[in-house]
Amino acid sequence: MENTISHSGVIEQVEEGRVTVRVSQSSACAACSAARICRSGESGHRLIEVETLQPFEVGQQVEITGSTAQSRYAIVVAYVIPLVVVMAVLTVMVLAGCDEVTAALSSLLAVALYFCFLTLGRNRLKKQLQFSIHNVQNA
Repeated sequence: MENTISHSGVIEQVEEGRVTVRVSQSSACAACSAARICRSGESGHRLIEVETLQPFEVGQQVEITGSTAQSRYAIVVAYVIPLVVVMAVLTVMVLAGCDEVTAALSSLLAVALYFCFLTLGRNRLKKQLQFSIHNVQNA
């Protein structure tokens, strides 16, 4: 299990083929030196949708797991690629002789477009970033 990340949570909502799990911020997050810059440190809990065919009930204690490769992929998609887009567009615009304001606005527009395309492809991302869910009593 060393290549997985797991979190305990409580089922908030049950729909056909999908459950929403409320995951509380763990003490490991509170002790982490990167917690203040990490999105998971912003509030006490997160809601995570998990596709499953198993029967679950609202209020049930569960554990959700994902692979470390998935978490690395999510970091690249959410943070690294937008940073590269900003830097690339900014550099190209400045080297092309545009003023700094135009270059900055162009790079922000490029990142906004990136996130729009990411939103349009969210179904594909959901397939790549799947969590598995397990009943705590059965784990």
